[in-house]
Amino acid sequence: MRDVVAHVRASLDRIDELDPSINAFVTVDREGALAAARKTNHDGLLAGLTIGVKDNLDVAGLACKYGSELFADRVAEHDGACVAKLRDAGVVIVGKTMLTELACGTTGTNTPWGDTANPWNHERITGGSSSGSAAAVAAGMVDAAIGSDTSCSIRLPAAHCGIVGLKPTHDRISREGLSVCAASLDHIGPMTRSVKTAADLLKVMQDDGYDDPTALVGQPIDGLRVAVLIGEYLDDCSAPVRKAFDTAIDVLRSQGVELVELDLPAALESDILSIETAMAALAAEMLDHYGDDIARFEAEGKHISPSLRHWFDIYGAVTATVRSTATARQGEVRQRVEQRMAQANLDLLACPTARVTAGRRAGASEADRAKRVLNCTVFDVTGQPSLTVPCGFDPDGMPIGLLLSGRRHADSTVLRAGHAYQQASGWPTTPSA
Repeated sequence: MRDVVAHVRASLDRIDELDPSINAFVTVDREGALAAARKTNHDGLLAGLTIGVKDNLDVAGLACKYGSELFADRVAEHDGACVAKLRDAGVVIVGKTMLTELACGTTGTNTPWGDTANPWNHERITGGSSSGSAAAVAAGMVDAAIGSDTSCSIRLPAAHCGIVGLKPTHDRISREGLSVCAASLDHIGPMTRSVKTAADLLKVMQDDGYDDPTALVGQPIDGLRVAVLIGEYLDDCSAPVRKAFDTAIDVLRSQGVELVELDLPAALESDILSIETAMAALAAEMLDHYGDDIARFEAEGKHISPSLRHWFDIYGAVTATVRSTATARQGEVRQRVEQRMAQANLDLLACPTARVTAGRRAGASEADRAKRVLNCTVFDVTGQPSLTVPCGFDPDGMPIGLLLSGRRHADSTVLRAGHAYQQASGWPTTPSA
């Protein structure tokens, strides 16, 4: 039986040692974590597991700033719904993790509290917006972390930092207590070093009424039918990413998976960039929630981050008509993807998580985001479960991710395949491994 107090203390000591150079945490709750460890029920599934929670999800009694000086004085009065479930399972929350401002951004840089550095190379970005969650897990500061994903924000930083990131089916985990980007796109999910732990966390965090996402983990994957996404999903990838992905597909083939090819943009009768543009129109909902606050903030001569300004300039040009059209487009894309998978009897879709590896922090901006995010984007629009697992490294030693996405509510199948791949490939998930 693990000594929970000793384990939590070791996690806190590692944060003290490593976080000054990585900047993964905005708040560390040493006293609260140790108090929780002393009360932990040692029989729970996740008893004593140390977790960082992205600082846009409420944890009672801790500041929840949404990564913005606009909310620098905000303290959460209650746990978010999924946070309460984690506590009940004996998980120990050690602190709140960094994010890009209001969860808008894909670099993890230029936040009011500084950049988050990639543990594999401190000169490289983590990706965003769940930058601190990814870095904390990759550096071994916590056993797992919670992130949120609106266009890529769990899976991109997880891939860039060489860990596992799960975006479950939309609303399988309650968003109560989460800051809003766009209600139809926002997801909460776990970031871990193993698919098994991600499945265990989903089982605890999900709302009532869903099947057991751990039920298929460990079962063989022979006979699963997987479509490799071709066209721009592969053509726009860097050579190291393409090579690692091809090798990952060979591993799946060796496990007895039946592989086919699918040109998803052709099936959707649209390139993925135009779908992301429609998604940005949905995300203009942020103006309803934060527009007045930002206007007042800037009127006082203060400044929001470059990433947030980039997106709010785009959102400000979106009309009500365009928003309405985007909502209709989202429904159409969801229906088309589900129908295509059903017609072809597909269990999973596979592609690289990002088309490039983590770039340099210096000069990183949203202007060059496309190759980071576009392989992830459509699965927020559709609400499908989508999982990234490490699948290799580029010549500079930066991690590469394999993205496996399934049909809505088939989270257990996605986790089954991800676990099988991780067991067969055995890529390290921490820089010291």
